[in-house]
Amino acid sequence: PVITVPATVLATASGTLTNTASVSGGSDALCPATVARCQSSAAADVEAPQLQLRKALTTSTPLLPGGTASYTLAVSNIAKAAATTGTITVIDTFPAGLEPQAPTVPAGGWACSVEGQTVRCTTSTAIAAGAAAAVITVPAKVLADAPASVTNTAVVSGGGDATCPAAARCQASVPATVQAPALQLAKVLTTPAPLQVGGPASYTITVSNTALTAPTAGAITVTDTFPEGLTPTSATGAPPGAGAGWACQITDQTVRCTLPDAIAAQGSAPAITVV
Repeated sequence: PVITVPATVLATASGTLTNTASVSGGSDALCPATVARCQSSAAADVEAPQLQLRKALTTSTPLLPGGTASYTLAVSNIAKAAATTGTITVIDTFPAGLEPQAPTVPAGGWACSVEGQTVRCTTSTAIAAGAAAAVITVPAKVLADAPASVTNTAVVSGGGDATCPAAARCQASVPATVQAPALQLAKVLTTPAPLQVGGPASYTITVSNTALTAPTAGAITVTDTFPEGLTPTSATGAPPGAGAGWACQITDQTVRCTLPDAIAAQGSAPAITVV
């Protein structure tokens, strides 16, 4: 009678598996090693799940300091027949200048956590062949000191796919430009020259932002150091009231003014007059 042997294909199986059997005894002295008729092999290809990670930036670029960025992570199984098994893990590492926030995921899907610059999401829900898991959305803050270019990289592993995270399809990177503000300072002597000993001297200081799209973020400080022979006495807005927003202090020969308000792209702050 025919012998039927069931077997379990392990999650670590891959490639082509060859199973060989041999027969011996029955007064046949040539079996099993001498003749080919005493042995038989059966080969079968094993299809493992094949994870694929796609990452996208859904926020318009360039990113703006002080603003936000939003990324999506999509994990799919591109195998023809094999569903995933076990736990699938996505690790998304954010670069300096981007501060990841709590991800948004559908209920009952991924479990996510944020530790410093790293977002980690896991799921034990199987992904059928040709199907995809729920999309993960990760928001991030664009910090005021973000560099001009940032690249966010994520990897996926597990799910019975032994080739991840090393395979290229298990990794995804998204570069983005950051439009930083561009401060410009202009200082003008408004008192006719030459200056007269014992007379006044008046200067106007204007700060502008020449960036095309990015407003400033955080406080702006102007430091004006006067040489010996000139003593600053006051720092005010010009015309009256135009300097509202600047807080100025004079210490010896130094005038220091701070503006907490943002300056819009292609905009200017109120002028400061120092006498």
